[in-house]
Amino acid sequence: MHVGYVRTGLGEFLLQLPAANPWGFVLADDELTWPGGFGIADTWTAVSDDEVPEDVRRRLHWVLEEAREAEAEAEKVCS
Repeated sequence: MHVGYVRTGLGEFLLQLPAANPWGFVLADDELTWPGGFGIADTWTAVSDDEVPEDVRRRLHWVLEEAREAEAEAEKVCS
């Protein structure tokens, strides 16, 4: 699963993060999460970090780093 930035069909940038829910992920900003992306976007596309505006990366960096660290820890436990 992609852990990182997504761009919605309306051009908004959010994060796709793993979650223990039926869809396996949430879309998130620095204040809210949307399980499975419901309620925030009908479509979205994964994008690389360098496609995201600097102000968005600064605002969401801590959320993304926490998720990537948790994912790396989970991989260590599984291997």
